[in-house]
Amino acid sequence: MSASTDYVRLLRTNRDFRLMWAGEFVSLLGDSFNIVATIGLTMALTGGSGLSVGLMLATRTLPRLLFSNVAGVWADRYDRRRLLVVLDLLLAMAALGYLLVHEPARLWLLYALSVLMGALGAAFGTVRSAFVPDVVGKEVLAAAAGLTQMSFGMTLLLGNGLGGIAIVAVGRDMAFVINAASFAFSAFCTRLVRTRAEAGTRSARAESRSFRRDLAEGTRYLRAHPFLAGMIATDAVWTLGGGGVFVVLAVLNSERFGGGDETMGLLYGMVGLGGLLAAMLRPLVGRRWKRELVLLGLSSVLDGTMFGLVVLCPWLWLAAALLVLRSAISWVFGLVYFPLLVQSIDDEVRGRVLGLDHGAAFAMLGTGNLVHGVLATVMSPTAVGWIAGGLMALPGVLWLAAFAAGRLPDAPPVT
Repeated sequence: MSASTDYVRLLRTNRDFRLMWAGEFVSLLGDSFNIVATIGLTMALTGGSGLSVGLMLATRTLPRLLFSNVAGVWADRYDRRRLLVVLDLLLAMAALGYLLVHEPARLWLLYALSVLMGALGAAFGTVRSAFVPDVVGKEVLAAAAGLTQMSFGMTLLLGNGLGGIAIVAVGRDMAFVINAASFAFSAFCTRLVRTRAEAGTRSARAESRSFRRDLAEGTRYLRAHPFLAGMIATDAVWTLGGGGVFVVLAVLNSERFGGGDETMGLLYGMVGLGGLLAAMLRPLVGRRWKRELVLLGLSSVLDGTMFGLVVLCPWLWLAAALLVLRSAISWVFGLVYFPLLVQSIDDEVRGRVLGLDHGAAFAMLGTGNLVHGVLATVMSPTAVGWIAGGLMALPGVLWLAAFAAGRLPDAPPVT
């Protein structure tokens, strides 16, 4: 069965997921405009500093360590649909705050808004990841993951590729307004999703359990399941290297490709195009456990290798073409990772484990943003890109070695 057939069937037969997917697509499109506009604004206010871009991205991602874990507990205790609606509305208000940043003296506000957006985005992502299996069931998680990835790919391609051109035409402020409106639309769509019966059970349980105990229980669960811990560690190290990608691309754009918002949008748009190509591999995912274990490690190794080639390119067209291939490989990692992870978690602790996973990944992403930003001040973008690529490839090498040694399970730990 083709990927497109699986996707159409899921969207046609599952009204609730269809609503979630529509809201997600629009909000991601607006968020892509926000990313291009925010990076361009940071570069403009600081005179093109790679360190400032790394710091801005770090302030957007580091808070996710705390708030992903907090949201994981919320997702296991309260109505996930209502949480998503509230978080979307808060994100809309935060996006409008960027309209107040127009001069270097207000750079502090840019960083503060980045912290707020990161915290709210982390909470939203964790709750949504925990909610998706409630809506579609574990048996079609791979198709749901593929559609989510397609949303990311399409919005990165449209939002970043066209966003750079649109920002030049109408200004950055409009990008922030569009972003706020997209979050409001997402809240509207999520509000129409039917409340599931288990939400009441979670709310009743929340009244009799302490927050600290719930959080500690998720950590103990992870310690008792080394395969899950290994997966999360692999993702975290891979993400540490991935934290350098946007920083390196921003510096390359400034030093090698002209430094305009339109070229930045083009480069980021190629990341989205790679995601669309990877989504077409969906039929290969969700059927053979061992094959996916190998694919997870292999995609990590190839991802880092390809990025090392991207940063060598002296021409924009070649860098963009190789970036599509590199991004497709990177998206394969994510396409395989999420179903593998969710299939290995007991339902009653799903939110907390996903919160720990998101928290670790975003902490590494923020650290990667900051570290690679610092390195970009003392090293060439090519050298920094090789460091990022090496970090992305390393966990894949270790994962494949563990597979070859027979240390990974032959079947999902949880059925």
